[in-house]
Amino acid sequence: MAYEANHVALKGAFATISRATATTWEIDVRFADKRTVTSARLQFGGDTYPSAGFDAYPGVGDRTSVLFLVDTSDPARQAVVEQNARDILAVTTGAPRHRRFGLARFDNEMTVVVPLGSPALDVATAAAKLKANGQITQLYLSAVKALDVLAADTAQRRALVLFTDGLSEDDGYTENHAIKRAQEAGIAIYGYGYTHIFKKKTKFGKLSLMARSTGGGYGEAAGTGTLPANVLNDPFAKIETGGRINFDLHLARSPFAAQRGAGRVIVSTGKGEITIPIDVDIPQLPWQAALGQPKYGGTAAGLVVVALGLVIWGVRRRRQAREAAAPPPDEPQPDVHAALHFLDSDGRVFELRKGSVVLGRGASPNYDNDVILENDTVSDVHAAIRRQRDGSYLIADLESLNGVFVNDEKITSGPLNDGDVCELGEVRFRFAVVAAATSVAEPLGADEDDDAPVENTAVSSPGPAVTTIITDPDEPADNPAEDTKR
Repeated sequence: MAYEANHVALKGAFATISRATATTWEIDVRFADKRTVTSARLQFGGDTYPSAGFDAYPGVGDRTSVLFLVDTSDPARQAVVEQNARDILAVTTGAPRHRRFGLARFDNEMTVVVPLGSPALDVATAAAKLKANGQITQLYLSAVKALDVLAADTAQRRALVLFTDGLSEDDGYTENHAIKRAQEAGIAIYGYGYTHIFKKKTKFGKLSLMARSTGGGYGEAAGTGTLPANVLNDPFAKIETGGRINFDLHLARSPFAAQRGAGRVIVSTGKGEITIPIDVDIPQLPWQAALGQPKYGGTAAGLVVVALGLVIWGVRRRRQAREAAAPPPDEPQPDVHAALHFLDSDGRVFELRKGSVVLGRGASPNYDNDVILENDTVSDVHAAIRRQRDGSYLIADLESLNGVFVNDEKITSGPLNDGDVCELGEVRFRFAVVAAATSVAEPLGADEDDDAPVENTAVSSPGPAVTTIITDPDEPADNPAEDTKR
């Protein structure tokens, strides 16, 4: 059964609620400011369910799509259009690989010039060739049509960037139509306002309103003819906050009736809590599945057994829900499914228990790396490893300075197999899948002496904990906060 995604605009956050199965949900949340998710829980039917996992955005395989929409409605605006092209070049140059772009123009019609998903260079080249030769300005209708193009795209994060003077000759369309369409599709609108000599009067306020209402950005070039430098400084990082939160509500299934009603997801961050409303609809659990016993006949004895069994199930279910909401301190950690055997740091080992881990030199509170590699050749945020649903693994370069090599081959992203040797700068490790590695916690090259010092044994991570691995013990560790260019 296919489930439709639901997009929710909140104060300070925007969420896309999607459903994978009858009892599992994924909440993709982005924030209006930079903040870090610390925990999340879902409250429904008097019970509280903790999140089943969180993946920060962008993760392995994630994509951000940006469509530039340039006003070419008046030949007198040609100089402005040329400035728009220079600004497009500025915000696309050096863009991370997970960002892809498209270009459209509008006057009395909206026309896609370069399709979404194209490289930055193709978009910047086409923008430089745009000509302002239209006569009518259909701003809001064109914006809605451009939003339709973005809505059909499969990227996890999407943005429409408007380059215009804010004036419009639309018949029947206003900024509210664009805001409504953007919120329905979970798309951010960026409004960049420019004036020119023949149009002194501007309506930049409506551009700002569209940006605020959808979690995008705003800037105006009035007076100077150019946008402020801070507006063009990585503007799309604004929509790449937060990430995906997963919930599994199989414990909420009841043999008595389907469970339907309003719930809420509470996301805790370093700057407070965000509450996301969610409609919960869980199908009824067959009583045979609840009891775990074969189907009884219609005899009185059978009905008594069924009734007694359902009472027992209810007690068991409430206990399970309480345990899920408040796990005891000594609850077993998730199983180890893979490990990183570091080859140049006394044979240390990092055990993978989470679905994805990030490796880099940056330490908290400025960075959220799971494995901190104290080596000058490693970037602050260097690479990520993610386990797929089919059990395979991917590794991705997160725009590092010195790259990621797998078996001596440089990659941007690709499969990671058991036994592969990876290099992050000068740091080398061998990847091992637990099913294929019979002794995952045994460090490669470790001393067999049971009295070996603690610092020469394997270092493991029990889930969310951060592990620091000194890969150059002869050199003092740099302060990662002092170098933010890597």
